[in-house]
Amino acid sequence: MKLLPLEEHGIVKVIELTKIGIKGNTIKAFIIYKRLFDSDYKMKDNLSIMDYKRLFKDKQIDEAGYPEDNLDRMLLDIIKEEYPDLKLTNHLIRYDEEIQIIKSNFISGKTKNNCVIYLTPNIDIDYRGPQLNQYRIQLDLFINNNDEHKEFFNEGYFHSYDVVDNEEIKVLYDKLLNIKSVINITK
Repeated sequence: MKLLPLEEHGIVKVIELTKIGIKGNTIKAFIIYKRLFDSDYKMKDNLSIMDYKRLFKDKQIDEAGYPEDNLDRMLLDIIKEEYPDLKLTNHLIRYDEEIQIIKSNFISGKTKNNCVIYLTPNIDIDYRGPQLNQYRIQLDLFINNNDEHKEFFNEGYFHSYDVVDNEEIKVLYDKLLNIKSVINITK
């Protein structure tokens, strides 16, 4: 087991989606992304070295202890509009073995697809204010391989935002540029 460089420590967010397929069986897919730690995005409790050793041994962290910010909440809220029963799990990444566990549990043997979220300003036809942008967010989606896995292909969500929230949305979008794909999870 190898400790990753500090700049690669972070949290992998796994959003589990379920659908009922054509044949009536449950089909699962996982939206997965990695957030790196920074001065604002860190574990809610300051963990000591001894806490980390205990956590690695027990493999348990209370979900309430993981970081969450407006970006995480926004993504979750948008996806919840389509999948109100989604499940979110967080995974602390500090060691190469933790990466292998994520890959084994959520990626290996699954089909990779993209999930796209479009953020569009909600404007009246008479709007004459400053320039507004539409944002496109692309996340990795992993689907169990079975004969109904195409149920999750072309997964996409549209969300309109208030014009007054334009600056906040721009800041959140800039943060999105730092979200890491789990395909190259160690970077």
